[in-house]
Amino acid sequence: MARYLSLIFKNWKQKKDRFVLILLGAILIGGGMNLLFSLTETKQGTIVDTLQNKWESSYHIVVRPTGTKSITEEHNLFEPNYLSGISGGITLEQYHTIKNMDDIQVAAPLSIIGFMNINILLDNLSIDEPGIYKIEEKITTNNTLNDYSKTRKSYFSRGIYEEATPEIYRKYGFTSFDGDLYKGSPLLLAGIDPIEEAKLVGLHKSVISSPDSSYFSDDNLVKSYTLEELGYVGVQGELTEFPVILSTHPSIKENTQINVTKLDIPFESNLERKESLEKISKNGGESFLNTINGNKISNFQYTANDIHNKWLDLFSNNTVKNATELSGPLYEKTSSLSYKEETSPYPNRWKNAYSLNSVNENTDDDGVVMFREAQLKDTPIKNRPRLQPYLIGMYDPTDLDISKNTENELPMETYKSPTGTHVLDSSDNPINPTEDVYPTSNIYEPLIQSPSMLTTIEAAQKILGDKAISSVRIKIKDVADFSEESQQKLEKIAAEIEEKTGLEADIMLGSSPSPVIVNITNNNKEIGWMEQAWIKVGASMQILQETTLGYSSIIIILIIVAIVYVFSTTYVTFLARKKEFAILIAMGWKVKHIQMLILFESLFIGFIICITSLFVQFLVQSLSGYQLIYSKLLLLILFILFIYMIGPLIPIYLIKKINPNEILKNDEISTKKTIIHVKNLISLIINSIFRRKVRNSISIIAIAIPTSLLIVYIYISLRLDGILFSSWLGEYVALEINIVHYLSVAIAFFISILTISELMWQNLTERKKEFALLYVVGWKKRDITKVIIGEGAIVGVIGGFIGAFIAICILYFMYHSLDIKSLWIIAIAIIIPIISGIIGSMIPLKKVTKIQPINFLKT
Repeated sequence: MARYLSLIFKNWKQKKDRFVLILLGAILIGGGMNLLFSLTETKQGTIVDTLQNKWESSYHIVVRPTGTKSITEEHNLFEPNYLSGISGGITLEQYHTIKNMDDIQVAAPLSIIGFMNINILLDNLSIDEPGIYKIEEKITTNNTLNDYSKTRKSYFSRGIYEEATPEIYRKYGFTSFDGDLYKGSPLLLAGIDPIEEAKLVGLHKSVISSPDSSYFSDDNLVKSYTLEELGYVGVQGELTEFPVILSTHPSIKENTQINVTKLDIPFESNLERKESLEKISKNGGESFLNTINGNKISNFQYTANDIHNKWLDLFSNNTVKNATELSGPLYEKTSSLSYKEETSPYPNRWKNAYSLNSVNENTDDDGVVMFREAQLKDTPIKNRPRLQPYLIGMYDPTDLDISKNTENELPMETYKSPTGTHVLDSSDNPINPTEDVYPTSNIYEPLIQSPSMLTTIEAAQKILGDKAISSVRIKIKDVADFSEESQQKLEKIAAEIEEKTGLEADIMLGSSPSPVIVNITNNNKEIGWMEQAWIKVGASMQILQETTLGYSSIIIILIIVAIVYVFSTTYVTFLARKKEFAILIAMGWKVKHIQMLILFESLFIGFIICITSLFVQFLVQSLSGYQLIYSKLLLLILFILFIYMIGPLIPIYLIKKINPNEILKNDEISTKKTIIHVKNLISLIINSIFRRKVRNSISIIAIAIPTSLLIVYIYISLRLDGILFSSWLGEYVALEINIVHYLSVAIAFFISILTISELMWQNLTERKKEFALLYVVGWKKRDITKVIIGEGAIVGVIGGFIGAFIAICILYFMYHSLDIKSLWIIAIAIIIPIISGIIGSMIPLKKVTKIQPINFLKT
């Protein structure tokens, strides 16, 4: 061993320049690979932890009725709160089939029953002065995109006909008014299973604790009465009495203004009243009153929060039953939206775009634009289910066990109303500042409110019948981590659910908000564009798979580049010392001793890299807090030593073929024929390259492999960015991996330069006599420089084209298809190899340009 070390150090001392190059390459490979390995492990851990913490919705799988698929699902996109647009469709038998399956931890049914028009007492107005009065209720929103404005007018009188009959209304347009100002609001009612909902989102823990507020219990009975039992003789139908709990937060956002105006109509004396009534009756009653001006005597303004707080105040004072009209028919059922795919006006910002037009170019009875089909329009009031809810408690949706983080606050929860942002006008121009869009009391608008009242599935069945359940939200046992194993388990269970029930089962594992833009049109007239956070199903899993592929590719790139570099180094060492080895054999050295010398030198370099690796690993651990995994570090060291054992195998094999007599007789100047006739510098360079086919082929391969893998990596990076920036979670993850991108490109680039330099160094060393002869015949240093740099550039061009071909094959094998638009990166196969070849040839150039011709020609 001592003899081998002595020979190795002596050789390095004699060839200091090459030793520095070898040492630099060893440090770059060892340090670079280990630094990237550490960052990759750290960032990969960060990615997994990020996805682990941010992917989770309150359920793993959602089951819904067949026939509820939308065109948006072609891109794995679901509109916000799409479950609220499903009105029944799942039977209790199907639900129990799901609930009784193995591995089902929670199966929480959800029934979107529909809307109830609930009246709430807002204020009381005392008016005694004779006259005719107008009550005008105006509802407005705060944005132009969802311009839901609705005005209702009614008239009453003081001094006569204060208790108006239907005949009085038809004749004069008067209604009765006792001074109480009510506001009617359609509230969405949903049915849940109290036990399963408590397990799913902790609903029981969110109920306000007070003597008058409690969660569902067995004491809360659901009862049904026929209308005849309630005294409605000859009227068919049934009234269902059921418990409800009320949300403490409103699910809509709008403003209500109530104005009370005394009309300019004489009405003081009996004679004036008689004459005015005759005039009103003669001119059309209410239509005539609509044309009369007056003086405003009272004004009331309420926000959605004000009205909702009226509910809460009345309930906390235990007077809600007397202050509200809770009994009434089912006002309307929910329905889904019909989207059409649209070309995005700004595809770099919004990859997916859709249009949404008003349905049938119709409005409801109040003139409100409808984007959803009416479900009970043709069902008379008397034939609709009659509802009698009784309040047992209030719950705060902000206390539920659901995500409140912006990165994974999925727009799919039952307890969160969807929102949007008005970002573009009808001419596709940006809105500045943008406007927030919220649900309103328009039940047919694009943004449907979340349920404000919750009851039980039992009540939902009484109201809607056997197919009352709209969806089932499922959590699976032992799915505690974010992994492909979890995904495979959910896929198996989802397939089993579909097979046993015939329903649709969607996996929500790894879903993320994704920006989508929707073109809102009314009667095919554009209103503007609304940005929304939609549900990108499987976004996190796709991110995990692509980042894993990306990171694996980074490691593979560096490993292969390192292998090529080690092979090139050992092969160049063999070529440079071939005569030395021939002399040793001639002096009596055994071939196996020379082979051991080559192997020992290679392993010694590998040992240097291992020491560097340990230093880098411990440095990263101390600076970043990265937890050092000793088993992986040991594997990395063994792998490095393995590479440096494989590297010299070819030179070891070639040692056997050394013939000392032939090698010592050979001259440096080649007598081979030229490939093409030498007319200029280019032809000389081409002949020089082809004269040493094997060696330059190694140079070309040495540059082609890192170039091809670099192209593959950049393609993967672009593909990964396309996936990452399709969801907000992906944008967050993208910020975490940029350093690895840039570092891997830089390392691969520098190692490829060193690889070319090694081979070019040996080529130039063996051609010193050739260059000395060219100096003698009149060549200048700049001419020699052009030849050397030209050879490096041409080797780079050839290597680039071969690398591009290899890259295309690898990419097609990985993805089974290629994005033609992304193949512009093949231009890198021309630029980077040329730069690498030129830089690689310039490193040994200095030594060649210092040649003294007389020293070589006299030998």
